[in-house]
Amino acid sequence: IEIRTIGTVQPIASVQIKSRVDGMLSKVSFNEGDIVKAGTALFTIDPRSYEAQLKQAEANLARDQAQLENARLELKRNQTTASSGVTSQKLLEQARTQVQILEAAIKSEEAAIDVAKVQLSYTDITAPITGRTGDMKVSEGNTIKANDTTPLVTINQLRPIYVTFAVPERELPQIRARQYKAPLAVTVTDDRGVQHPETGTLTFIDNAIDSTTG
Repeated sequence: IEIRTIGTVQPIASVQIKSRVDGMLSKVSFNEGDIVKAGTALFTIDPRSYEAQLKQAEANLARDQAQLENARLELKRNQTTASSGVTSQKLLEQARTQVQILEAAIKSEEAAIDVAKVQLSYTDITAPITGRTGDMKVSEGNTIKANDTTPLVTINQLRPIYVTFAVPERELPQIRARQYKAPLAVTVTDDRGVQHPETGTLTFIDNAIDSTTG
């Protein structure tokens, strides 16, 4: 049994590429209409300010680590002299508190380094899926904003691809019955009647019937 109808081709996945950080667009690594693979470099945002932030966070960590080492030595000396009554309990507690403060500061600096590394990684924008690129909305040298409303480019996955179509509701029981037994083949030709049509499989039936058309 063959059912003929008109359908529409649509991509399985369509991804709008946006920047996650602010900065100047220093490099575009593709041409409009290119087929790009997942992981392919698309855009590069000037990373210098984010590299500087990372270096600053690393320097702050090194400073706090040095201060912590000194504070631990001071605490050890106070513990030794406190046992003989030379150092008061108050000074001992102050030394212990200073060690705890610096330990907490180091954890904060380590977190700041992780954040800086993540921000730096966002300066390299790669393709999340394999597909064809569309119209590019920016060019090299422009300043772009994080999560701007206008995407830098849109990628549509073309292989595999979906074809959506509607059939009369009276055909639905028979289609469902046959689909339970075996996958149903779908053959697609364009309006020119190509000699080598594409063949696929029925993958999804909507959960509602359009009450206006049946």
